Formats: sequence, C-alpha cells, structure tokens
Amino acid sequence: MTFLKIATLVLVSGAAMAQDAPVRFQCEGKLQLESPKTGSEIEPFSIEIKNKAVKLSGLSNLEANFSLIQEDEQYYVFKNARKTQGGNIDRPSGKLYLYVLDKDAHKITLSINGLCTKETNRARF
Repeated sequence: MTFLKIATLVLVSGAAMAQDAPVRFQCEGKLQLESPKTGSEIEPFSIEIKNKAVKLSGLSNLEANFSLIQEDEQYYVFKNARKTQGGNIDRPSGKLYLYVLDKDAHKITLSINGLCTKETNRARF
C-alpha cells in the first residue's frame, strides 16, 4: 500500500468513528403552555445525539425520538417525522428551545426554553 492509500484509509476510518460517537447533554428548562399562557420549571432531562438520531429522555410532554436535520458549528436542529415537534440547541451557549406545533391552528402549543450542558466523554467499563 502506498502512503496516500494508508492516509486515506486512516482519515476515512477516523471520520466514521467520530460520527458514531454520541453527544450527550444534561438539560433543564421552563415549560411554557400557550393556552392558558403559563410557565413552570421542569425536572432535568437528557438529550443524546448519535449520527442522525436524537433521543430525549425524561420529558413526558414530547416524543422521545427525533431526526437530526441540521448540524453545524452553531446549532443542532431536530424534528419528529410528522414535523409537529422539534427543537434546537445553540452549541456555543447551550441554550435549548423545544416546541410542539399544532399544524391545523398554525401555532406553537407548548415550548421549553432551557440550558444544556454537554457531558464529557468518559470511559465506560
């Protein structure tokens, strides 16, 4: 094998491994109901992003599984399959916004604003 082929193989393998590593967040926030307009603190919850899948754990108001539709230096953006629920995480600040959309009424019926802290990767045995 030539050096170029080996270097290409290492780069491709490294990129594939990096993509498979999950990103985990611990989050807290405030639930806003639009009708009646009220807000309340919610229990801490977690978000895991792995490849193009996003999983919310510890939230009863939203579905648990979403698709990652955008990932760049600024945001993680995700939605459910019916596009009635979704959200984003501002990567530099950790600010979180989640929502539930009533498509027929064309309005947000529930939202969660909060803050997420990225978990550091640690070895698991």
